[in-house]
Amino acid sequence: MTDVRGKVLLGVSVWDDEAKIWLYIRNGGNVLCIASPRYGKGALCKNIAVQVGKFKKVCVFDYRGEWIE
Repeated sequence: MTDVRGKVLLGVSVWDDEAKIWLYIRNGGNVLCIASPRYGKGALCKNIAVQVGKFKKVCVFDYRGEWIE
């Protein structure tokens, strides 16, 4: 994983509270969050965007204006 630019903490494992779950962000990579409505993807994606924005430029396409604030 030589092209990894940084990593984002998503949370801890369901089975082991000590095991952290990381999302490795590559240089030039994209993150696509897909789930059914009311499954928390908005909160997860906002968390990822804030953490990635600390070390890399982030572009969000906000079709319905949910992220405007």
